[in-house]
Amino acid sequence: MKVKIVFHSRSFMHGLLWKVLKASGMDSLPLEALAQSSLFMQESRKYILDKFQEHLHQSFEVFCERHDIKKSEDHFIAFLIDQNLIATPQLQRFTVCKEFEKMYAEKGYTKSIIVDMLANRFGISERTVWAILRRTKSNRPGVS
Repeated sequence: MKVKIVFHSRSFMHGLLWKVLKASGMDSLPLEALAQSSLFMQESRKYILDKFQEHLHQSFEVFCERHDIKKSEDHFIAFLIDQNLIATPQLQRFTVCKEFEKMYAEKGYTKSIIVDMLANRFGISERTVWAILRRTKSNRPGVS
């Protein structure tokens, strides 16, 4: 059985597979070869994740030694931010959403008052706070 392959992704593996197919004059691939290609790509992703974790661990150890600090969760978070592995907009979104949830549950303020307070607290516009909340409202109760 042959399967027609349509490539919409520009990933390295898809591109490489497409070039091999095109060079051999084929526009389809046996199902077994497609399964092997998929398995290889999954193994590649796992390899990347394993190597990422290995390098992250080693780099964090060096970071702790260089700054003469003990390994802890707080220092690990500082390390991730210091290495730009967590972007500032993601930090902002996460923090605004969590603060909103906390204030909405604990203090009983209206959404508008909470948004105003968060805008002042974080030095951003109310419109930005609303946009952040809208982007993630499906994940949070109480925001509509």
